[in-house]
Amino acid sequence: MVITKPFKVLVCLALVGMFVSVGAAWGYNAVRVTASPGVQADALSADTALDPVASQRKGSYKQTAPTRHDRTQASRYARSAPRTHTPPSWVPMPAYPPGQHAPCPPALGYARPAASPFGSLAGLFTIPGFPFSRLSCNAYLPRPNAKQFHFAARLWYAKLDGTTEVFGTVPGVGVPGTELDLNRDLGLGTYNYIAEYEGLYQIRCNWGIRFNFMPIVYDEINNVKTPLGFWWGGAFYPFGAQINTKWNRNIYNWELVYSWFNQKHAVSTIFAGYRLYDDRLSISSTPFFLTRTRSRTFGLASAGASLEKIVSSLGGGGVASIHCKFSLQFLEGYFGWDGQGTGRISVPFNCGRWGYLEAGWRWISLDRGDPAYTDKTALNGLIGSIGVIF
Repeated sequence: MVITKPFKVLVCLALVGMFVSVGAAWGYNAVRVTASPGVQADALSADTALDPVASQRKGSYKQTAPTRHDRTQASRYARSAPRTHTPPSWVPMPAYPPGQHAPCPPALGYARPAASPFGSLAGLFTIPGFPFSRLSCNAYLPRPNAKQFHFAARLWYAKLDGTTEVFGTVPGVGVPGTELDLNRDLGLGTYNYIAEYEGLYQIRCNWGIRFNFMPIVYDEINNVKTPLGFWWGGAFYPFGAQINTKWNRNIYNWELVYSWFNQKHAVSTIFAGYRLYDDRLSISSTPFFLTRTRSRTFGLASAGASLEKIVSSLGGGGVASIHCKFSLQFLEGYFGWDGQGTGRISVPFNCGRWGYLEAGWRWISLDRGDPAYTDKTALNGLIGSIGVIF
């Protein structure tokens, strides 16, 4: 056979050889051949086996095991290349200068307290492990939850101050008896230890019932110090006579408590109730066989408010807080008030239980101004308590 067009045959053979060599190179290196976008797109869409990325996406690409030469090259590259791993969701944490703490999340309802105006001097009061200068975002003011109890026992080192007592009239003339001071005239001690016991049951999250009991007991033997003696309950006690004075006042208090502001860092309550007084003041004189007793039971209405707030976080989950309470008493001719301010350190137990120690100051005043039955008493002093919430 005679080839009539040898040049055209040579050109066709050259093109076939070029495509064969390029196809072999492409299959070995798994690298796309650089071409115009239109040509490459048409070629890949025509045969997905030629595009390893597309075939892998469709599940038709089968990855072959690398040869020993490839594994060696890959291990060398892994040893030489630096290893870096960046999580897709990693966000750099903001840096805060020394002494400045990250603010609490806004969802907690309160912000970081302002910096101390004393600056570095605040560090003098910081105990290792008990950072009084900062407030943790997880700080929680201990308080009884629904169907929980709160019991407390208090000891009050009270000062008997500003007392005035008048009982009865002078026989035959109807003049009120002598105005006496329990300290100066009757010899009662200025300071005395008074106990108080408190129990609270939290009915619901915002409602509770509280009961308090405080027994006041004075028992002193002394001599009459008024130069002209005194009249008490229609009897006369001469100057210098030995007398025995006993004063017992038991106070029972029932209150309904409502928490109108109840947050994790602070609680404010209002309360109202009934306060029952069982009062007995007895003066006896041994040489003259005189004994006169003023005994009375009376009830007063009571209403007040309280505020509790976290001051600082302590180590181990404990917190330091302040507690202030004030109430008024009235009815039956009496008017009085009862207030206290204390600081408390609370330590968590398990299962939502807490124990605490508390110390502060308390004032009590009660006044009845009847000329013939005057009863004015005032007590104030340091008070401490221990309690548990469970």
